[in-house]
Amino acid sequence: MRGQAMPNGVKTLHAMVRTMFYELTQLGGPLLKMAGMDAAAQEWMEQADAGTVLGRWRTDIGPLGQVLLLRSFESSDALAEERPAPS
Repeated sequence: MRGQAMPNGVKTLHAMVRTMFYELTQLGGPLLKMAGMDAAAQEWMEQADAGTVLGRWRTDIGPLGQVLLLRSFESSDALAEERPAPS
């Protein structure tokens, strides 16, 4: 942010606004396979070419047996790069 003095002494702040794109991926499977699913999700995120990992959670309230992955992307193009081409 950058401040700018106005003639009457009031200071205003200007901020650059940018658009972020987010992806929430939900993986599901049997409860007894959660550790393997979680490890595979971690490996998949480490090998991804785009996106910033914001969080990874395993459910323990509500529907069980799920791993949730949250990532952010700088642009819609970067997000699209992570998607397979339609066949």
